[in-house]
Amino acid sequence: MKAFIRALGIDRLSIDERLALVQEIWNSIADERDVIPWEQIKASTIARLRKRLSGRSSEHRLDSNTTRPPNGMGVSSLDWEPWSSRKSRLR
Repeated sequence: MKAFIRALGIDRLSIDERLALVQEIWNSIADERDVIPWEQIKASTIARLRKRLSGRSSEHRLDSNTTRPPNGMGVSSLDWEPWSSRKSRLR
């Protein structure tokens, strides 16, 4: 990519000129309707998230009713209680 930027002379533009160029490029993309259909973007994002979440080991998953948050999550043992307990108090 750096060679492409140099070949076009983009590296010689000032920061303000490069930001203006980025804005122009962004606007040109926004002007093209249905370049990628929204449903396709949504489906691919959901698939990536599911893949990422399925790769987590079970020790990193939290069961909100029984499992304490991992150390370092900013919740002291005095503040923590299962979601089911909090939920029942809200009713």
